[in-house]
Amino acid sequence: MSLKCKLDSNASCDAIYSKKEKGESHMERRNNSHPAPTIQLRTLLDNCIDLLNRTDIFCLLIHLFFLLLYNYYHYSYLTLLNGVSCLIFLSLLILGRFQKIIPVIIGTLLEPLLHATACTLILGWNYGYTLYIICMIPAVLFILVFVERGGFISSILGFACLAWFCCLKLITTYIEPLSTATYYPLLETIVYITNCFSAFILVIEFVSLFAKHVKNVNQDLTQKNITLDRLAHIDPLTNLWNRRCMDERLAFFMEKRQTKRENFCLILGDIDDFKKINDTYGHDCGDEVLKSISHIISTNVRTQDYVARWGGEEIMIILSDISRKDSLQIIQRLQEKIREHTLEYDSKNIHITMTFGLSYSDEYDDLKSLLLLVDQRLYEGKDSGKDCIISWQS
Repeated sequence: MSLKCKLDSNASCDAIYSKKEKGESHMERRNNSHPAPTIQLRTLLDNCIDLLNRTDIFCLLIHLFFLLLYNYYHYSYLTLLNGVSCLIFLSLLILGRFQKIIPVIIGTLLEPLLHATACTLILGWNYGYTLYIICMIPAVLFILVFVERGGFISSILGFACLAWFCCLKLITTYIEPLSTATYYPLLETIVYITNCFSAFILVIEFVSLFAKHVKNVNQDLTQKNITLDRLAHIDPLTNLWNRRCMDERLAFFMEKRQTKRENFCLILGDIDDFKKINDTYGHDCGDEVLKSISHIISTNVRTQDYVARWGGEEIMIILSDISRKDSLQIIQRLQEKIREHTLEYDSKNIHITMTFGLSYSDEYDDLKSLLLLVDQRLYEGKDSGKDCIISWQS
């Protein structure tokens, strides 16, 4: 029963214990269910499907508006072009209903690029269709998530969109627009404002979805880190805190006593004749004994107290901010609960007792001496016939 103690405290266990200040019981702090892992890819895919549906509906409405607008101004080629785009987005909406995700993604990204290119060559640069090429750059960021080596591919596609944007500027600078229809300044203004508005909405949609995904990933990683931190501080058999975590708590309470003069009681308990139980009934029975004793102790201490499996069949308890009298009453009640408990195993009734050694924080100023004292008193109890409590009164 080595009592070598490390005194270096770190923040990992303190994060777990922060729930103490909120009034959670010891059992609630231990048994608080671990957060279920979220399937980020599935969540992102569902969000993408919703975004694609909204985008296709929005683009369909914009093309209907342009179809009517160009028809009013007798731009027959552009009226026909927007009619074809309406049919494309109607088809994409139908495919989306049947969960044909890949064709919908390709169509939703490719149609604005081709439509913007055609309209820019027909009408010229000033109508603002090239804005759709720029707003496609945020969309290709999602390849980072769905495709292996997505960073490389998304970078290539992003630079390709930028290069195509620049090429169109060069083309429209040196080549006249293909349209021979009458020029209407008001039409140019209406189209430009509409394209600015539409491109802005699309960028906001893509960026907000990406930001939401990043937020979800960060939240999931935070929850997983909390879970891993808890697992690193919990004994898997008894579901009590492990020795590492109790070391940190002991150092914390010693520092608290020195700074705030807040005393605590340190208790080390050992299951009597545990080796005999293992030899007689098997190690599985010994495990059941440990679990039942741990449950009794952890459910009969206060919310501000801490219980840990110190090693083997030893259990350590810290009763924080307590008087000597009250600490004795608590441990006496615990001992009675254990005596009254009968473990049924393999059609046999097993009675369990424990021996406890107690020390009070004002007996020594250093933790090592306090631990040696409680260990010594536990051994005295074992030598005195077991099933007893050895404290400063003994």
